[in-house]
Amino acid sequence: HLFVLAAAFAVLVEGANRTVVVTGATGRSGSDTYLLLKKAGVNVRGLVRSTSKAKQVLGCSKCDESEGIFVGDITKPESMVPAMTGADGLVITTGPSSGESAKDVIFDGVANQVSAFLTSPGPKPEERHVSMISMQFTTLPDTFLNKLIAHLWGGWDVGFYALQGEANLMSSNVPFTILKACGLTDSPAKEDKVLVGHDDKGWSMKDAHTVSRHDVARVLAAASANPSMAKGLRFDMCSTKGQPQVEAMDIIKEAMQPWDPRKTQSVVTVV
Repeated sequence: HLFVLAAAFAVLVEGANRTVVVTGATGRSGSDTYLLLKKAGVNVRGLVRSTSKAKQVLGCSKCDESEGIFVGDITKPESMVPAMTGADGLVITTGPSSGESAKDVIFDGVANQVSAFLTSPGPKPEERHVSMISMQFTTLPDTFLNKLIAHLWGGWDVGFYALQGEANLMSSNVPFTILKACGLTDSPAKEDKVLVGHDDKGWSMKDAHTVSRHDVARVLAAASANPSMAKGLRFDMCSTKGQPQVEAMDIIKEAMQPWDPRKTQSVVTVV
């Protein structure tokens, strides 16, 4: 019993003592993740492009570095260094807006964020953690029909460059968690059962193709606050009608492979 209590306390302390940077913090998924971490007492920083938007979305008053709000541009690595310095975790929620290049944001932009994080003063790369939203359906072969389907998420190049961004992160010698979401909706969290799988094999696109971005945010927040439980995971995430998972950590455990010893580990989590 003492061992279990000690292990649970260690996980609780892990989250409470972390400094986590959320990029894209004024976006719909990023702001949710930022606010969940902040509510849980994690020392969270937001990387934003607009302090006026940060004031509206994140509830800051000064909206400057004294409140953990940093202005930066993911296409300019040097602009992100102040936010990254001394941080233990990075949550990448950036995605291309209308008119932006998928390559610039989800490939080069991801590489810039990872590089700025790992080269900034702070813990060693192997003692840090990066969690990231990517997209499902990156195993689809290059066919005419699949290229038509890809228009649903902005075009074939979005999936192609999302996969390159994942590869960059996975080869960067840092513990990671990659959440490959299907189509994001603004439905409330904990309304549907979250599905997790690997390599697009868990369900067909016609049976499940959307997931609440609020559920995505709570899983990202839990992963970033509890990296020892989430590191090394790369999984698909979608939803269907059914009993929702109350705890985000239950979703993370479902994403573990059957042989992962953490799957049956009891933990007390911050988020």
